[in-house]
Amino acid sequence: MLQLGPDREVVMEYLENEDFKYLRALAAFYVRLTFQPVDVYKTLEPFLADYRKLKRRTRTGFTITHIDEFIDELLTKDRVCSTSLWKLPSRQHFEDLEQLDERVSPLGDEIDEIDADEEVQMNGANEAGQDDNKSEDGEVAENGRSEEGSRDDDG
Repeated sequence: MLQLGPDREVVMEYLENEDFKYLRALAAFYVRLTFQPVDVYKTLEPFLADYRKLKRRTRTGFTITHIDEFIDELLTKDRVCSTSLWKLPSRQHFEDLEQLDERVSPLGDEIDEIDADEEVQMNGANEAGQDDNKSEDGEVAENGRSEEGSRDDDG
């Protein structure tokens, strides 16, 4: 593809093609090599939702990966498929410059629910732990022991 130098529309058509996953992977790699950093993020991020399998050749044989993993490697690593790539500035950098919108995770609602559940569990555990540390008078002694139950080693 580098020798052919296809137009941007052709590359986008390759990416949009649902029938040929390896053509999509090739086009994504081409995008990472040739597009400007902001365009790389804008173009490749929608394909993080493509979970089809890819068979990748390694030094020792073959491995199974997925298109979303391949796209993630293109966005985060400097070496993919034994090819050194130019360093892609972090996405946060472009968000700070307001060239990219903040990325919203498709798991955002689920993560919020999990965080809320963990917080409720932690609060429940903390309340139970505080009840154990109270003396009969309701006062909490140092080191979590009631004052009546502690012993002096001096005498």
